[in-house]
Amino acid sequence: MQTFRAIVLAAGLGGAGMVAAPTAAAIPGYLSCPSPPGLQYEVVGGVTCADTWVADSYDYQGDKYQDIANFSCYSGTADQRPVVLTCVSESGELVASSV
Repeated sequence: MQTFRAIVLAAGLGGAGMVAAPTAAAIPGYLSCPSPPGLQYEVVGGVTCADTWVADSYDYQGDKYQDIANFSCYSGTADQRPVVLTCVSESGELVASSV
């Protein structure tokens, strides 16, 4: 019976972990930035929190890949959740995750 409990507990924890996937800030080097409700903006490299306006400029109803200033941005897919948007430039990366 103890083995059964351990398997059920492990399965339950595994399922919970899949629902609460980490945002980019869980990766070393990413810094959290002030963000609008429902999103978490994170940056790495030479990208700063002042660059988060790029994520606000992305048109979710438009093309998947969009060039905004010196960034190339693309929206995430359902299997990439919680990441909903990634913008990359020569200097670094900006990630928007749903929270």
